[in-house]
Amino acid sequence: MPPTTDIAPDGDVTLIIGPDKASFKVFSQVLKISSKVFAAMFNPQFREGQSLLQHGSTTIPLPEDDPEAMETLLRVLHGSDSWTHYLKFDSRHILRVAIATDKYDCNVTMGPVARICLGTAAKNEEIKTEELLEWLMAAYWLEDHQGFEELSLRLVMEHQGSYLTSCKADSSNLDLETLFQLLSEFITADQVTTPTVDNSTDHDNDF
Repeated sequence: MPPTTDIAPDGDVTLIIGPDKASFKVFSQVLKISSKVFAAMFNPQFREGQSLLQHGSTTIPLPEDDPEAMETLLRVLHGSDSWTHYLKFDSRHILRVAIATDKYDCNVTMGPVARICLGTAAKNEEIKTEELLEWLMAAYWLEDHQGFEELSLRLVMEHQGSYLTSCKADSSNLDLETLFQLLSEFITADQVTTPTVDNSTDHDNDF
């Protein structure tokens, strides 16, 4: 088993994540206030909550989760790094983090970091279409409406041709059906024209 990553050295919970069993020590209270899923998990009615109550600590296996994405998520929840640390990650990693964020219902806590990353991506002129699609899907999972609008507008304005051909075959984290449906709705809404106001009528007596 790999050595434990002490996100919280004095933490009372050890998460064993992924098939390779990456180990992370964290605070249960941080997880509880950041995630409705973890809050329910640590309820005394469940095994994890009972173990924590009886022994003061517990170990939780999460074999299906992505250890790299979860590490980033856990570091954000614990405030382990400055916000500039997260700007180094590419669209693929942020998308994986976004999926984990949605799974554990941490969108509110992730909001400020998400806004910084997505806002920076939207202004990056060197980003390619495939990356824009990944950033756009991340904005969807993170429920960042402003980021989704900014990235959608840029994608609509800049991209020519099929979006499907711009995606690599291994883009398994892209829910393309959902993404294109949302993008289509965005384009349709953007094309709705505002009714013309007729200013020729005398409205002096309206008041």
